[in-house]
Amino acid sequence: MLRRKNLAYYFRLAIQIMFLILMPGLFTMIFGQMKQLYTSVILGKFNFNLVATTLPLVILVVLTMIFGRFFCGYMCAFGTINDLIYRFSPKFFKTKFKANKRVDNFLKLLKYAILLFIIIVVWTLGISELNSINPWDAFSQLIQFPPQVLSIKALIVLIIIFIDALFIERFFCRYLCPLGAFLSILQVFRIVKIRKEKTVCIDGCTACTRSCPMGIDLDNVNRVDSIECIECMNCVGVCPKNNAKLTVFGRVVNQILVIAIFVLAFLGFKGLAEKVIEFKMMKEDKERSINFGEHIPKPDGKRRHRHGNEEQQQVQNVDVAQGKYKDGTYVGSAIGFKPGLTVEVTISGGKISKIEIIDHNETPSYAELPFKIIPNEIIKKQSTNVDAVSGATRTSVGIMNAVAEALKQAEQK
Repeated sequence: MLRRKNLAYYFRLAIQIMFLILMPGLFTMIFGQMKQLYTSVILGKFNFNLVATTLPLVILVVLTMIFGRFFCGYMCAFGTINDLIYRFSPKFFKTKFKANKRVDNFLKLLKYAILLFIIIVVWTLGISELNSINPWDAFSQLIQFPPQVLSIKALIVLIIIFIDALFIERFFCRYLCPLGAFLSILQVFRIVKIRKEKTVCIDGCTACTRSCPMGIDLDNVNRVDSIECIECMNCVGVCPKNNAKLTVFGRVVNQILVIAIFVLAFLGFKGLAEKVIEFKMMKEDKERSINFGEHIPKPDGKRRHRHGNEEQQQVQNVDVAQGKYKDGTYVGSAIGFKPGLTVEVTISGGKISKIEIIDHNETPSYAELPFKIIPNEIIKKQSTNVDAVSGATRTSVGIMNAVAEALKQAEQK
C-alpha cells in the first residue's frame, strides 16, 4: 500500500515539474484564449479559424467537464509554484494558518467575483490599465532567463501572493484564481469523482480533510462533489484504511491510469490541433505560391535593421500596396517579449509571399502559437494590422513590428 501511495505522489509531482519546465505559460495562454473567444463573440467576429487557434482552451473545457479540474492539480505552473512554496515553508516558518470554515467558504467566492469583474470591466469595457497589477504577467517575466520585470505593481502583488502561500496552502488557487473559478463551474457534472464510505472511517480520523490543499471538508461525505476539488488525490493517498478511491460512474479505477489519460489526451489533442493549423497554413502557402508563381526572386540584397530596447510595444500598421515594394528578401527586427525577434520577409509580385522567424529570444511555450499564426495572418491580409494571439500579445506585436521594419527596406524609392 505504501508503495502505491508513493508511486501516485511522485507521479503527480513528476507531471507538475514537467509542465512547470516545459509549459510554464500554459495557464496564461488558456486564459488569454478565453478572452479571445469572449471578445470575438461580443464584437461579432467569431469564426471557425478562431476556434482552430483556441483549440487548447476548447480541449481543456471538454476534458474538465468529463474529468474535473486535473489541469489545476497537475498542469498549472502557478499552482505548482504555490504547492512548492507551501511544501518547503516549514523549513523557515513553523506556523500554518487555518481559516475558520465559514470565513474560508466566503473567501473562496472571491475568485468568482474576480472572474466576473475581469469579464465585465477588463474584457467588455476594455479598461486595460488593470493589467499593470496582473501577477501572472510578473510571474511570466520572472521565469524568463534572464528574469525581466516590466511592472513593479504586478511584482508586488505576486510577492504578496507568494508570502500568503507560505502560510495557506494553495492560497491563490483557493481564493483568487479566475481560471480556477471558470474550470470549477465546468466540472459540476464530471463523471470522475473520489468516493469513500464514511461508515468505514475511523472515529476521529480527519486525515483526508487535513490533507486537502483546497480546504474541503471531507470527513462526513461519501462522495467529493465540491467544485473546489482539484483531483490531487492527497485524500486517497493518506487514508489509513484505503477507504477513499477514485471512481468513474461509481466504479473504482486506477488513479494513475486516469491521470495519465487526462494528461495524454490534452497533449495529444493539443498536438493534433497544432498539426491541423500547420496543415491549413501549408495549404494556404501552396495556394499563394501558385498565385505568385513558382519562381521566387533572389534578394536584391539583404539589409538588416535592428532596434534597441527603446522600441515601444506599439503595432506599426503597414498595408501592402501593389507595386510599392521591390521583390526580394528582407530582414527586420523588433522587441517581442524580449529584444531580438528577427524575421525574414519575402516579397514576390509586390506582395508578401513568405515570413520566416529566423532569430528570437522568446520563451518557446509562449511563442509557439504566435510564431505559427501571426505570419500567416499577415500574409493573408497583406497587412501588419492583425489580431494578436491572446496570452502572447508581446510576442505577437513583436512579429508585426519586425515585419514592418523589413518592409521599410523593401519600399520603392
